Amino acid sequence: MKRLQIVPVLLVFLVVGIQCVQQLDRYEVGVGEEVNVMLKLSNPYEGSMEVTITPDLPDGVVAVNSGDRSVKLDPGAAEDVTYPIWGVEKGEYAIFSKIVYFNTSASCSPIRYGDRYNRRLIVS
Repeated sequence: MKRLQIVPVLLVFLVVGIQCVQQLDRYEVGVGEEVNVMLKLSNPYEGSMEVTITPDLPDGVVAVNSGDRSVKLDPGAAEDVTYPIWGVEKGEYAIFSKIVYFNTSASCSPIRYGDRYNRRLIVS
């Protein structure tokens, strides 16, 4: 008797959205010293998108120039966004950025991005 083998088929759904990588320019600073949060944003989507970046910082760390940063990403384009922060209290902090993007067919809820390797800022 022959056996019929059924090979499972894996369906892969492509989630269309922004791609982001975040890191700091250094991870150890003294109180009051400035650190740059650096984000590399890219748009794999077929349409242009407007992107807003907002610092999402814990108590003990503040943005030098509070407020949103906005960029327009064309299809396939990448953009670097940097904003300065400084530690105002000694401690170890996870630094995040909130990102919201809008395109012609959709928008997203805020997405939190942190350091690409889960490193923390140490303020001494």
